Amino acid sequence: METFLNLFLITAALGGFVLAFFIFISKRKAKPIACPLDGHCDDVVRSEFSKFFGVPVEILGMLYYAAAAAAYSIFYFYSGLAVPLAAFAMFGLASFSFLFSLYLTFIQAFNLKQWCVWCLASAGLSSFIFLANVFYVKLGFAIIPAEIFEEFYEILVAGHLLSAGLGFGASVVGAIMLWKFVKDLKMSGFEADILRTLTQVIWFSIFILILSGFGLYFSDEGISNVLYKSAIAAVLVLISAVLNLAILPKMVKKTLLFINNGENPVSSVTAKVSLVFNFLAVFIWLCVLIF
Repeated sequence: METFLNLFLITAALGGFVLAFFIFISKRKAKPIACPLDGHCDDVVRSEFSKFFGVPVEILGMLYYAAAAAAYSIFYFYSGLAVPLAAFAMFGLASFSFLFSLYLTFIQAFNLKQWCVWCLASAGLSSFIFLANVFYVKLGFAIIPAEIFEEFYEILVAGHLLSAGLGFGASVVGAIMLWKFVKDLKMSGFEADILRTLTQVIWFSIFILILSGFGLYFSDEGISNVLYKSAIAAVLVLISAVLNLAILPKMVKKTLLFINNGENPVSSVTAKVSLVFNFLAVFIWLCVLIF
C-alpha cells in the first residue's frame, strides 16, 4: 500500500506538471488553446484571474508539481528521508495547493462562468495529491507527531496573526476605496488594479488563516478557541466569495468600460452593497486579530 501511494503521488505530481507546462506553452502561441468537451480554456487561462500577485497561475502550478514530484520521489527511493518535518512540510504544501485549486475552480464556476478542462484536471490532481497525503499520514507511512505542531507553535501563531493583519489591512484599504467609489461612481485603471491585488491579498490571508488554524488545533491552542476561529474563517470565506469574486470584479469591469464609452452601468445600490460587505469583512478580520 505504501508503494502504491508513493507511486500515485509521483505520477499525479508529474501529470500536474505536464498539464501546467502545456498551458504555459500554449499561452505563448498565437492560436487559441484546444479545449475538449466544448470548454473555454483559452478564455479562462487568459482572463484577469490568470495571475496571482502578478505571477501566471500555470507557473505557480509548475513550481508546485515539480517540488511535489521531487519530494515524493526522494521519499520513495530514500524512505529514511521521509522524516516528520519533511512530511509536515509536504502536507502543508499539498493543503495550500488544494485550497488554491478550490479558489480557482470557484472563479470558473461563479465569476467567469466558463470552464477550462485542463484547469479542472489540474485541480483534480491537486485534490488527489492532498487526499493521498491524508491517507499517507493516516496509515502511518509518514509520521507527523503532535509534538511537531507544538514545536512550531510560535510560527503557527505568527502566521495566524500575520494573516489576520494582512486581511484586516487589505479590507480597510478596500473599504476606503469603495467609500470613494460610492460618492462619485468613478474608478481609474490604477485603482482597479489595486482592488484586484487587495482581493488576492485577502484570499492569501484566508488560506494562511485556515492552515495555521488547523496547525493550532493539533497543538495546545484549545479546541474551543480553534472552533471559534474556524467558524469565523468559514464566514470570511463566504463574505469574500460574494464580495471579491461576485460583486467587485463585475463592478470594476463595468466601471472601466464606463471610462471608454461614457455611460456608467454600475448603480449606486450595487456600490453601497459592496461597501456594506467590505465593512462587514473589516469587522470580522478585526475579531480574528483581537481574539
